[in-house]
Amino acid sequence: MENLAKRMDLDDRPDTVGADASDGDTMLHLVSHEIRESVRALVELPLIIADDLARLGQRPMGPVAQHLQLMTDHGARLDRLMNDVIIHSRIGRMQTLRRMNLKTAIDDVLADGVLPRGFRLRHDLRQSWIDIGERDLMVLLAALLRNAAQHHDKTSGNVFIRCHRDADMAVLQVLDDGPGIPEEFRGKVLDPLTTLGPRQPGRSNGMGLAHAAKIARRYGGSIRLDDGLKGRGTCVELRLPLAPAAGQRMRTLPNG
Repeated sequence: MENLAKRMDLDDRPDTVGADASDGDTMLHLVSHEIRESVRALVELPLIIADDLARLGQRPMGPVAQHLQLMTDHGARLDRLMNDVIIHSRIGRMQTLRRMNLKTAIDDVLADGVLPRGFRLRHDLRQSWIDIGERDLMVLLAALLRNAAQHHDKTSGNVFIRCHRDADMAVLQVLDDGPGIPEEFRGKVLDPLTTLGPRQPGRSNGMGLAHAAKIARRYGGSIRLDDGLKGRGTCVELRLPLAPAAGQRMRTLPNG
């Protein structure tokens, strides 16, 4: 099975920008790739310095070791951020709108380890499919599952995915039993680079819910946050239009 990063098409080669790309997304995408190359060089620099010192018979110690570790941590954070920016710029374009099976997509995302050990996932997929680009569905599920785990206040927890049909809309909900998001911040956390907790190495860049919000907008749907499981946690709900006829299920995604 393909690695999730490959399914999201995250490699070092910029996509050939098609006619369906907005000017803003196109510029963001191309500039992000250029910056990412420099960021990767910065990530490697502390290792190169440590190797040079080793060849001289020296080992980084004290402030030098601390500064090299600081460079490594910030470089890794920048690299993750650029990955997220590239993902964000690709949402809703250069894909084909398909009828995607939710259970298969969930299994694919879980196989890549997006949920840490200790977290239990259940689902109730009364509406078993949605109309969406394959890459965007992978991005959406991975973002929401990571968000549920990374912002949990315990090392174990429960996540529940459910989907049902409401007229011509698929209603997809991802619920968790974490600490939840205060009501006054529920609109703000949908903005890019917004997180309520302190920024820590290896943690969220504040882009997961922004990915979900952009996907909802690009497909003509909506997103809202509510309370989660058993009186705590968060429920992220997306309402996404369903194609009215089989002949309309495959098309190039529009601008938006």
